[in-house]
Amino acid sequence: MDQKQIDFYYNSEAYFNLLFQGDEEYFNEYITFVKYYVPVGSYILDAGCGTGQSTSLLNKQGYKVKGLDGAERFFQQAKISFPKLDFIKDDLENISIPSNIFDAVGCYNTLEHVRNVENVLRELIRVTKPGGFILIHSPNLLSIKHLSDALFKKSGMTFEGK
Repeated sequence: MDQKQIDFYYNSEAYFNLLFQGDEEYFNEYITFVKYYVPVGSYILDAGCGTGQSTSLLNKQGYKVKGLDGAERFFQQAKISFPKLDFIKDDLENISIPSNIFDAVGCYNTLEHVRNVENVLRELIRVTKPGGFILIHSPNLLSIKHLSDALFKKSGMTFEGK
């Protein structure tokens, strides 16, 4: 992350509150996506876990999971909110985890925040075991689904948090 991003994530109360208020309904599509492809009991890296809710929900589903986020404030909140879970503060472009560790990597609404997607993808591939899954869920703000969800507030909250 560059300094501008670090400052934003540390200082933006609105963005922090948006992440912190994410509930089970907000993460349902992601959790369902993971459950479809990854057998329960698998070891998952929740890459870009924010304040830890997705990591906790995956854990409740029976996965062994490590949450990773590069923002100090989010990382600290995740550790406070879910003290029994495993979190690491790290840079997605240069993950300090050995290669071929995880059965799967989940990345929920994260890639649109990174500077160098190619480097991040290379790192996610590196830490995933051969034959493992990399599951990426990222908003397409130009999609009809996003427009429909925003107009009808289908899930109670749009990507913009309204």
